[in-house]
This record gives sequence, structure tokens and C-alpha cells, in this order.
Amino acid sequence: MAGYETAGIPFEGLFFDIPYMDKFADFSVDETTFPNLTTWTEDLHKLNRKLTLIIDAGLSAESIEN
Repeated sequence: MAGYETAGIPFEGLFFDIPYMDKFADFSVDETTFPNLTTWTEDLHKLNRKLTLIIDAGLSAESIEN
């Protein structure tokens, strides 16, 4: 976001595709790559900007143990 602001490029929102997911599992977030996604999203909304998470219907290639 800072790069857009520095360059004077307006934007209203961002789109996140598969890499935000944990092991490509639907409805999950990779907490290592995006440790504060909720807080970051709230800050984005305060700037009147939106975040769209793209959900690619599919199955994880790895088993997730409880």
C-alpha cells in the first residue's frame, strides 16, 4: 500500500488469491505469512479501502490433523 501512496496511485481495494491460504485449504489463512491479517484488514477499512479474498474451491494436497 505504501508504494501506491508514494507513487500517487489511487486504489480502493486489494485482492488476495491462493497464497494467503494455509496449505491451499479453503477458509484458512497462512498465519506465518499473514500473522495480523485481521488487524491489517481493519486498518485498511479505516482508510475506506476493501480487501477481497478469493476462495478457490479445491482440496488441500496435505492432510490436516486435529
